[in-house]
Amino acid sequence: MAWIKRNLFLVIGGVVALALLGFAGYFFYTKYSEDQGVTEQLNQSTTDLKTLVNRDPHPGTDKVNNIGSAKAEHKKLLASLNQIKRYFQATFTNQPSSRELRAMLDNAVAELHSSAERSAVKLPEDYWFSFTAQKASTAFSTNIIGTLAAQLMDVYDLCHILFHSRIVSLDKIKRVSAGQDDGGGGSSLTSMVGGSSDDYVDAKAVTNQWAVVMPYEVTFQAFSSELADVLEGLIRSRQCFVVKNLTVERADAEPSIDPTTGLPSGTTSSESQPAFNPYARYGGINPMMNPRMRGMSPELMRRYGLGAPMGAAPTAPKPASRPGVLLEEKALRFTLSINSVRLKPSTGK
Repeated sequence: MAWIKRNLFLVIGGVVALALLGFAGYFFYTKYSEDQGVTEQLNQSTTDLKTLVNRDPHPGTDKVNNIGSAKAEHKKLLASLNQIKRYFQATFTNQPSSRELRAMLDNAVAELHSSAERSAVKLPEDYWFSFTAQKASTAFSTNIIGTLAAQLMDVYDLCHILFHSRIVSLDKIKRVSAGQDDGGGGSSLTSMVGGSSDDYVDAKAVTNQWAVVMPYEVTFQAFSSELADVLEGLIRSRQCFVVKNLTVERADAEPSIDPTTGLPSGTTSSESQPAFNPYARYGGINPMMNPRMRGMSPELMRRYGLGAPMGAAPTAPKPASRPGVLLEEKALRFTLSINSVRLKPSTGK
């Protein structure tokens, strides 16, 4: 203690020196960490600079060549877009009037019937190609004129593809209801304007900022070769048609039996025909079961119409098989679910 008292200033100076050394060490450590972070950022910036310098075109003072290259790439992009647009028809830029739509509908239906007759394609009687609701209309709501015109063009193109493929018959075409003013807007409105449930599909049109996707359903009878022609025609069409689903069934398939009535589906008891009974003239009972008739001679049986022909129902003769025919193809019923894609009118320059 005496030494500390004699050297008090020396001791205080030593303590202060140790404290300063500790603070200096802490300061050095923190600045060293910051230096490491700055060094890593510098290295990353150096790497990015080397990448930019080595790119083609060079982002340097040669601005003329760089702008020229950008314009050339822009022209290539526009050429690609124009080539793709050839497969997508645009929607109507100028909406037709009610009178123009009426004329378009009448001319299209008449031409489709003539085309079907020339191609030997069977159509339903007085068929209006899903436009039954507009059959007798002379004025149309402005809310649905544009949609109806676009649907008419799609149906027109689809029918020409089917007729050109020489299908056997066209059963029906279904489209999306254009709105409440169309026949598919509701049951009461449907009956009022003469619409039919066979004219509409249970789907909605999908639209975005580029295009409008309109669903259709086409049912027809044809052979497998005609189906191939139809699919090829859809591919080569000027309008973009996308086949979403294909259903195949036998055209001559027997109707399903209703388990509640035991009759074909959609048939009432008044419409059903009674079963053939060969013994109807004898009260429905085989006369040979009568003991008095068992001993009759064949002459007497033929005289009273009790011969063998009365014991069995008449059957149609079987067609003679053609020699050398191993497989005979029959017409099938095809149902295609198709989406039509139309581009929206361009609003840009």
